[in-house]
Amino acid sequence: MKPAMIRPIDAQGRIILPIEIRRTMGISTGDILEIHPAENGIYLSKYKDNSLKDQRIRKFLHLLYSTTGCHIAVCDCHEILFSKGSFLKEGISIPHSLSEIIHTGKEKQIMEDLPITSTGKLLADTIIPLNLPTVSIDNVALVLLREEGTLVTDQERICAKLVASLISTLE
Repeated sequence: MKPAMIRPIDAQGRIILPIEIRRTMGISTGDILEIHPAENGIYLSKYKDNSLKDQRIRKFLHLLYSTTGCHIAVCDCHEILFSKGSFLKEGISIPHSLSEIIHTGKEKQIMEDLPITSTGKLLADTIIPLNLPTVSIDNVALVLLREEGTLVTDQERICAKLVASLISTLE
């Protein structure tokens, strides 16, 4: 392991990234960086415009919704990033219990009633991990939702898994 590199912050809050790090990350003059708070510090990454990817994710969710009629959300460990078929607004916080499941990064079919929001009208049915490192530094998952008293079929889950795998291939 290389020793830590120590750099001062100037009066405007700027730091100089060492050349070794810039070369490793492919960062050059004029590049834009994203800065995210992380558990033990900050996370820097080269900024990628995700607007095209976001549109493609929305199209896949629309396709899944129009095929199955199931409510769908794409969530990270904190909030809803995208949704279709429901009135869930992007940016709404998700319950801690759902966050813990998404954080595991494992697929899971939920057997108990797990509301996706405090209103409790939509329940998480199936959690399918997505590989979207440019959307969030946390784990991200497609969450298949159901209304209270309804069931999601195995065929609908298979369609959701297919769409999740397609979304995970987006660059």
